[in-house]
Amino acid sequence: MAEALVFVGLAGNILQFIEQGYHLIKFCSKTYHSSEGAASISKQFQLLTEDVEAAKNEVERRKRSGTLSASEDELVISKYAAECEKVAAELNSILAKFAIPDGKTPGLFRAFGLSVYAVKYRSKLEQLEAKLADLQSRLQARLARLFSEQSHSATMSVLSTLASAVQQGHQRTAAGVESSRHDVLDALQKSRQDILDALQRSDPTPSELVRLLTSLQSQQRKLHEARIINSLLFPEIKQRRAEIDKACEMSLSWLLDPQKVNLLDWLRHENGIYWITGLAGSGKSTIMKYLLSSPAVGGALSEWAGQSRLVTPSFFFWIGGTPMQKSILGLLQTLLYEMVQADPALVAAICSVQRNPEEPWTVDELFEVFLNVPSASSEGTKFCCFIDGLDEYDGEEKTVIETMQRLSALPGFKICVASRPWNAFKRAYGKNPWSFAVEDFIKDDIAAYVRVELATHSPVTESVMNDKRFTALQDEVVARAQGVWLWVYLVVRDMQKDLDSSETMDHVWGRLEQFPRSLEEYFDRVLKKIDPIDLLETARILLLLLEPSAFDRVPLVTPIFIEAERQDAEYAIHTDRPKAVEMFSVAYDDRDKVRRDERLARIRLNERCRDLVVAQPRDDSIEGSPDGLGWGHIQLLHRTVADYLNDKHLPTLKQAAGPSFSVFDCSINMMVAAAKAYPRLCFYWEDYLDCGNGHERYPIQQPFHSFVKAAQTRELADTPISGTILEEFLYTLLAASGGSDQLQEALELPPTVSQYAELGFGSGYKTIDAETMMMVFAISNSLTSYIRSSWRLDFFDRIAEAGYDPLTLAEKSASEAGKAATVILLTELRASQTLSDLALPVD
Repeated sequence: MAEALVFVGLAGNILQFIEQGYHLIKFCSKTYHSSEGAASISKQFQLLTEDVEAAKNEVERRKRSGTLSASEDELVISKYAAECEKVAAELNSILAKFAIPDGKTPGLFRAFGLSVYAVKYRSKLEQLEAKLADLQSRLQARLARLFSEQSHSATMSVLSTLASAVQQGHQRTAAGVESSRHDVLDALQKSRQDILDALQRSDPTPSELVRLLTSLQSQQRKLHEARIINSLLFPEIKQRRAEIDKACEMSLSWLLDPQKVNLLDWLRHENGIYWITGLAGSGKSTIMKYLLSSPAVGGALSEWAGQSRLVTPSFFFWIGGTPMQKSILGLLQTLLYEMVQADPALVAAICSVQRNPEEPWTVDELFEVFLNVPSASSEGTKFCCFIDGLDEYDGEEKTVIETMQRLSALPGFKICVASRPWNAFKRAYGKNPWSFAVEDFIKDDIAAYVRVELATHSPVTESVMNDKRFTALQDEVVARAQGVWLWVYLVVRDMQKDLDSSETMDHVWGRLEQFPRSLEEYFDRVLKKIDPIDLLETARILLLLLEPSAFDRVPLVTPIFIEAERQDAEYAIHTDRPKAVEMFSVAYDDRDKVRRDERLARIRLNERCRDLVVAQPRDDSIEGSPDGLGWGHIQLLHRTVADYLNDKHLPTLKQAAGPSFSVFDCSINMMVAAAKAYPRLCFYWEDYLDCGNGHERYPIQQPFHSFVKAAQTRELADTPISGTILEEFLYTLLAASGGSDQLQEALELPPTVSQYAELGFGSGYKTIDAETMMMVFAISNSLTSYIRSSWRLDFFDRIAEAGYDPLTLAEKSASEAGKAATVILLTELRASQTLSDLALPVD
């Protein structure tokens, strides 16, 4: 879309040609000329002629490649370029008669000769001037039709697409300053209206029209750039960094002490990669977060950058997060987004890759952008990237190591990384002098933390403070910690509870003595304390959290639905469907219900999972989520919990969850139940769409995408989703959307279903049956097992009657592998139907 207004550009070139042609004719009509003036005007005219030719060739190239469709008016405008070439040839032949050798001035005889030429060619010049005037008049008429509301031109299609994109969410400028969607739309519409107003007058000058067309192109380009930048965003882009627990923050005075750690020297003078390593729970992520906000770090990096601009993008891998939080794709998009926010000149590098803003990025595209960053950055910008959790990348260590090497090799780049001391990282960075191990330096920090948290705890009595054993207690905690901050946090928290109850020093010491010496022992104890009657629900919650492909994020209300599933395996189907009449009343609001359910879910979660799982509030402060309306979610306490459960208890959890339990069926049922319980929050557009974050479809993201994700995962086992549950979900989706055109277009859904007349969608929508609706949904989301098991010979006709083409629907799937499989399956089904129609045997 960056060059989508190609006909506007061509029209502007032609108008500039016409204006310069007028000047050239006036020049030739004069009696005396300077050699300098002749050469200058001739050169300008030649350049404009070449511009017209180049613009025409671009139109032809894009038409041949099939990337450009054109209306009749646009095709005629492209033909006007040929007329320009003919006029240029005639004018140049006349101009040659007036040519004066370089460095010469016309003498009296030469001046007389030029006057004779002016008279001789006056009629010809007048004819050419009339041709230019006629061309201008015809071009203006075509432009007026081109910009009319009734036009079906590619130009109006581009402008409509831009307007639609702006309507679906705020656009962000290159500098990251949010603009009101109404202001953007007003500016776009005003620019178009100014062009129409000028064209309706009888005397618009070519230069005036060129200025207006150029302004329109400039706005289109800025909007396209904003959409490209927004395409880098994803809802959890800052979540991991924001959620790093501050409870265990360290003083970190040693970190910037050159006598202990050489990090400051590297920040000031070196390039390449710096490696921070540490055991599980040692506080690596806290250190990385600290470095990003430390004035001392900023000062040291400023010395390294010198007079250049300094940018410090960051990324925190998280194995328990969404695919974007643990992938190279998420890493590159996050770094690039933060870089362009700090240096708007990088927009040029991002837009150098020709792509549709609606399409997802690929790793290859992003690396291509990074290669262009050094040349596009302003003032030779320097980049120091901070990348945490290489061990939490969801893939082979070799891949993430190679990615770090590629990034650090770019001109002006260096990288500080953090990871556990796994063998692959030791081989890559272990011989590098620029590194340190966290556990070698944090003993003093742990001691300070323990002292502050225990000695300054308000219920601590004077007798306890004066007890020598209290000091010894603190020292013993430090000794047993072995550099693991998470263990320190847990034991100190338990001892604080004793101090809150005014327990004796003997009791507090007993707490420490009984506290497990390792995190694994602690987790063992937590599991053993769970009431056996709750174990089935506990196991199901933990299995959901351990299966990253089941959810982008597991909702906080999960314990409510798990409890319902225990009582009725088909609770999602049996739950009452929402009533459209109630949902569209002004008084209807399910946000209070969400809050009540989340409060109850926290209580259930504490009983079912204890310290193994923590609840995160609705993330209204995190970029990419609606203001105050994001789902609360749950997650494992720490990466070490996932490691512990996977290594020690996975078979036990599966057995406790029951033989019929499926993570993916559970997630599908939960999303259907959530859509029914909170339909307006999940799907209703008017109240929740305008989030101001650049993510047009976030309100439907959690239930819809989690539902599709789980259904597609079932496909991997060649197990089709139940038609009953699919119909329940789509019914709720349609009921909640109220027949929203935006929602139907976004999800590729038919507008309504005949048997759902009670929804009151009105008579303007197409009507198809439920089976066809579900098949359309299955095709557009690559549910091949469902398609194969539910296909009927008449579906091609039924889908066509609803206004859809099956192969076109399949091409719109977000999954490349699923798209290809669906296209192949539909081709086979089409061939089978053809053979059946011909009454030929089918192999």
